[in-house]
Amino acid sequence: MSVQKSEPSPVLARLRRYQHALLIGGGVIITASIIVASLVEIGASAQAYLTHTKEAIEEDVRRSFDVTTQAIATLRQNVGNIESAWAEASRAQPDAALALGQDNVLRVQPTPDVPPLLVIHDGGTPDAAVTQRFAQVAQRMAATASAAAARNGGSLAAYVFSPDKKYIILSALPWGGPPWQDRILKNPPALFAALTSSDGQDITFAPSAEGLVSTAAPRMRWLPPYRSPLSGRDAVRIAAQLKDADGGPIGTLVYEMPLTTLLELLPSGAVGGACLLLASDHSEVARCPADARFGQSQAGTADLQHVDPSSGKGLALGAVMKTWPFGPTGWTLVHVQSWREILAGVRDQVAVTVATSVLIIALVWVLLLLVKRRVLTPAVRQSQRVFDSEQLSRTLVQTAPVGLGLIAREDGEVLLHSPAMAALTAKVNEAGGSLPQALLQNYREQNGDAEAAAPPAEPRILRSDLVFPLDAGRRLDLSVGMVGARYQGQEVLVAAITDVTRNKELEIELSNARLAAEHANAAKSAFLAAMSHEIRTPLNAILGNLELLTYSPLNETQRDRLDVIRSASGGLMALVDDVLDFSKIEAGELALEDLDYDLMELAADALRVFAPLAKDKGLALHGELGAEVALPMRGDPLRVRQVLNNLLSNAIKFTATGAVTLQVARDDARSEVTVTVTDTGIGMTAGQVQELFQDFRQMDPSIGRRFGGTGLGLALCRRLTHAMQGTLVARSRLGEGSAFAVTLPRGAFSATLQPPRFEGQRILLLTAAPAERDAVSQVLAGWGLLVAAYGHPALVQTREAEDAEALVFWGGRETWHPEDERRLADEASWVIDGTEDGPGYPIASGRVVAVSTFGLRALADGLRYALLGEAPAVREAPLRKLAQRLRVLVVEDNAFNRQLFMDQLELLGCLPTAAHDAGAALEQLTQAAFDVLLTDLAMPGRDGFSLTRLVRQRWPDMPVLAATANVTPQKLEQAGLAGISRVLAKPVSLAELAGALAQLAGPGRVDSAAAGPGPLGGRPLPEETWRAYVQACEASVQRLQFAAKRGDVDTLLAELHSVQGACRVFGFDHIGACCAQAEHALRQRGALEDPETVQALCDALQATATRDPACLSNQAQRLDRKLRERAEGSADGGAHDTTRALSRILLASLRDLDRTHAQTHKA
Repeated sequence: MSVQKSEPSPVLARLRRYQHALLIGGGVIITASIIVASLVEIGASAQAYLTHTKEAIEEDVRRSFDVTTQAIATLRQNVGNIESAWAEASRAQPDAALALGQDNVLRVQPTPDVPPLLVIHDGGTPDAAVTQRFAQVAQRMAATASAAAARNGGSLAAYVFSPDKKYIILSALPWGGPPWQDRILKNPPALFAALTSSDGQDITFAPSAEGLVSTAAPRMRWLPPYRSPLSGRDAVRIAAQLKDADGGPIGTLVYEMPLTTLLELLPSGAVGGACLLLASDHSEVARCPADARFGQSQAGTADLQHVDPSSGKGLALGAVMKTWPFGPTGWTLVHVQSWREILAGVRDQVAVTVATSVLIIALVWVLLLLVKRRVLTPAVRQSQRVFDSEQLSRTLVQTAPVGLGLIAREDGEVLLHSPAMAALTAKVNEAGGSLPQALLQNYREQNGDAEAAAPPAEPRILRSDLVFPLDAGRRLDLSVGMVGARYQGQEVLVAAITDVTRNKELEIELSNARLAAEHANAAKSAFLAAMSHEIRTPLNAILGNLELLTYSPLNETQRDRLDVIRSASGGLMALVDDVLDFSKIEAGELALEDLDYDLMELAADALRVFAPLAKDKGLALHGELGAEVALPMRGDPLRVRQVLNNLLSNAIKFTATGAVTLQVARDDARSEVTVTVTDTGIGMTAGQVQELFQDFRQMDPSIGRRFGGTGLGLALCRRLTHAMQGTLVARSRLGEGSAFAVTLPRGAFSATLQPPRFEGQRILLLTAAPAERDAVSQVLAGWGLLVAAYGHPALVQTREAEDAEALVFWGGRETWHPEDERRLADEASWVIDGTEDGPGYPIASGRVVAVSTFGLRALADGLRYALLGEAPAVREAPLRKLAQRLRVLVVEDNAFNRQLFMDQLELLGCLPTAAHDAGAALEQLTQAAFDVLLTDLAMPGRDGFSLTRLVRQRWPDMPVLAATANVTPQKLEQAGLAGISRVLAKPVSLAELAGALAQLAGPGRVDSAAAGPGPLGGRPLPEETWRAYVQACEASVQRLQFAAKRGDVDTLLAELHSVQGACRVFGFDHIGACCAQAEHALRQRGALEDPETVQALCDALQATATRDPACLSNQAQRLDRKLRERAEGSADGGAHDTTRALSRILLASLRDLDRTHAQTHKA
């Protein structure tokens, strides 16, 4: 069916318009609503502010009403008192004392404790009767005025004036005294005018005057403020009419109230706006106190003509005005507030409202925009994508290489289909079937008719395999995926169909092949297991007879061939063992032990085993075993050792230069231990690492040719590790090296860690490597020792070595001078000698204890032995006794050394033959066959280097072993060029000689037996050996003396070299060192400068031969004095240093003799 290009949908255009209208219209409506609500809130805030202001002013008005009412009541009471006093005065007898003075003033003071009152006449001719009557009233008013003043805080300003304004009774408290009286009476007319009028108006009550409060009660009126002549301050006056009993006027009583008291009654400016007190004629009585916050109110100058006091409210220009009656005063309190002040009062609420509204409006618009961007716009885009997706789906269906189709579930009509489905449908139709009907039937069977009619909310994909028979016995296998859906308003079935006919045929073929492979693998495993068992029996017989054959007399060619056969047989046995283990693992028959073992001991043993192999290849073998002495575990130690040995062997095999490191890390949280073997070898790619542990698989076709092996070792290690519930993983980079990490569970071990505990003994530690020095120092300090660590013996003072209880040499010491090391060893009480090729357990040789640097157990046991006396921790040194009696030719010019080598070789089970020089050695070699040649390097005539070169030419397969008293790098290099197999330093211990012979003789030719340290393995030197030494010393002394007299430098050099080796064998190390120093000085100068020094050496040698300590002491002291004299008298700095060194060395010779005698007595 054709697919037409889609046109833009009008529905989408309408959707976009609706979206825009909804957003903009909704936003505008919400914004308008928020603005209206904000205005309502602002109006409510203003109304609340005005209400609060009104309530505050009304509270002040109520308070002022109470005060004014109280003042009116007090005034009325005084009016009554005065009227009563007037009536009494009319009945009283005249009192001559109550007469006006010349100044028309009468001072009335009934008693001293009562303040005086003044009766004043206006200055005309007074009426005596009226004067007498006013005086009588004043006399009676004095006590009342005093009481009223007391109630008023001690102040009172009141007066009474007559109706004709000629008399005034004046009371002013507190009394100001004569000065005050003179001041107010200075101008009586002005005083009378001020007191009897207000603003020029008479304050006398007229019979029908306006403003009267009541006719029954005394009439009163409140007068506006004026400047009081009595107090000199502004005051408000309250006037009351006085009447006699007949109702006739007596006068007017006036009470002055300070204006400040009245202002205190008015509302303060704190409420805002302007507050005015107005009289009935709208004149201003007083203005309320101003508030500092608002300053002078802008409404204070408002037009007050519009105020209606009776209405209680009104409007001034741009202001809000309210009025209240001010108590019984007849005045009106007016409060005026501008709109600006009202807005200022509610500005905080308005600001919050406006800010909140703006924020809400902003949030609304932001949300609307987000809705548009995140919801509506994506929805429109999604609709567009759906529209496009429908068009794309049609295109995909038409171009799909698999069968895709939409089938109407009602009648099975195919609505859409791909060409592949059309082809499959045609195939099925040719065979008489219907593919759409088969799909619908299968769908109904799996999904159910009810669910097919009403599909669930989450459609479930149904998968099925359909088989249609074709002609000629063929079949059509289809893999179908179906799911219900809706399309164009009707229920449809979406079907994806794949032709899997070929896959089904391949599955049948692969299943048959797998069954055949499983049978073949089972047969292979059974065959390997059977053959491994069958091969081991004859192979054991072959190996046993080969071992016996090594003890038979064979020539060199036969022995070489025998070694090749034994090596190949051993490799075959190891391969058979690996294959047998592999077969057991595959068959599930591998049995593991469940024993307690020490992983540290296994790791250290593995390092010691492979240390010689690594050394032969020039590799550094490191062991990072941590600070623990032991690491107890539970499991199969044999299999753990097998895995470690295999990993170390591979690491050394595939590493040409660099280092191999074995690291042990403990994880207490998970109770696991990880052993990692790291090398700097050829490395691997990431793809090779993925295939590393496959059976019989090597990473490169050239691996087997270059390095050997079968590719079974790592696969076996992986399977053994898994069998022990562990893991084995590898990391590698091509050209940089590899790392193999074995992680094992520690198991339920019963042993506990018991680190060594010492009591603060002082020891010296000498280690060349700084990192190793720091690590060992921390460990020793943790054991309770006081450690002084150095990197070179030359840095250590002799006193420190003497004070230390033990001296520990640890690790390599290639950069040390032997004399520096020997100097410290001689001064120390105990020497712990730790080397890589040292024993795994302490081996004591006198006060020297040899240990291995791999692990800390040997070091701990050695220190226990040396410092705490725990002898069981130290084992006797094993004697390496040769299983076959080697024929060894000994070439040594020194008779004593020659005899010693003979004794040593006989103890080792060898057949030694002696020759005194190179010529005799060559003659012996032509007459008999020898297995090893042992020669001295410094011999008269032909030396050891020349002899070795001749031997290599005529007997190239014979190993040559050399011994010399002075091993230097130059001699080692020269020995290698000459073809010498190994060089030993004199004195040669029995263990060193046995190890060298074992190395040269090949594997399987060394047995283990008991022996000790020293030249003869801890055995005493035979008496004939001592006699040989004495004879050799005597002969050497004679030759030295004769050569010194003749100045024969060559003879002196030869004898000094020969003598120093003999001295060191017998423990006279310092005399031997003295000879070495003399030899060195003689070689540098080429001539003998001091024959007496040689004579002193000869005397010392003779003293050693006598075994007399006293004699040797005398000779040593004499030689020391001679050397000192020689040093002090020499002008040559080098000679001075040499002789001083000889002197220091010789002083220790007495200790050598004592130690030698102790060994002799012990023997």
